[in-house]
Amino acid sequence: MNRNVIARICVMSLAVVAIWFVADARGDLLFSDNCYTTTLSSDVNQDIATRTGGKYAGTGYLYAANYSANTKVGESTYNYEDIRLGPGVSSSSAWAYIWLNQQLKGEDSAGGLELTWTASATLSSGTAYGTSWFTVGVGADEIGNTVDYRPLLSSTAGGVFVGFRLGTTDGSNNYASPCQMMVHEDGVAQSIVPIPNWLSGALEVPAVDHTFVMKVTGVGSDNPFSATTPLNIKLYVDGAATPVLDYTTANYYPNNYIGMLSYGYCRLNLDSWSVSQIPEPSTLALLTCGLFGLLAYAWRKRR
Repeated sequence: MNRNVIARICVMSLAVVAIWFVADARGDLLFSDNCYTTTLSSDVNQDIATRTGGKYAGTGYLYAANYSANTKVGESTYNYEDIRLGPGVSSSSAWAYIWLNQQLKGEDSAGGLELTWTASATLSSGTAYGTSWFTVGVGADEIGNTVDYRPLLSSTAGGVFVGFRLGTTDGSNNYASPCQMMVHEDGVAQSIVPIPNWLSGALEVPAVDHTFVMKVTGVGSDNPFSATTPLNIKLYVDGAATPVLDYTTANYYPNNYIGMLSYGYCRLNLDSWSVSQIPEPSTLALLTCGLFGLLAYAWRKRR
């Protein structure tokens, strides 16, 4: 085997490796939870070691004691395979919060974060006037008092969330639209838009799982969680190429706890969720340049 053949084999092998790196552009898995446990429990951290994966596998959730009654894991209605945030079959309005006991910033969020979750939403019977919604958010400040702490909604929490308003009761179990999608920064509504068709009107009966992907990146910086970088949030649903939401924050969020909540008569059934690091643009650019360089070298050798 002559040197030219050996060189070509080496070049092609390097090209395959480079292509593999570019294809694996999703980045490192930081945390995932399949929400599977063997029995219904009010301890959302039950079986946490066997449920979770990624860099921070085994990391548990924090949840406010005053709002924990309507937070359950292993909901038997769904084969013990979900986390339920919100009231069960009762008609009581409720808060339900969980947030990951791990800040994802610094090297973890360099390039940005991609949150993926699969869930369905339903409404219990409401006998009082009130709005019902669920939210997913990032950027909350330190934990503080976990009895009453609301990491995404409080004006002092320093968080931004995407919320899905599912309807408002009129006191007679009637839910009036419009259903809406909203963005809150530091507890204040900044953007409210009509909700997509997949959660319109009286919701989907029976409830249908949907897959959501929320990409959080920095504006003018590779890392969104810095003291001088607004966040850009894009939300995709059920594999669509076009985001249903594209929002840039007015404020900065140098800290980052990831949280979820439901409010009112909304019941969020979370089947699974994960968070991955988005590779920095500079890393992808380097890999791409290397790939083109290898291909150019191979083409020149063939001449």
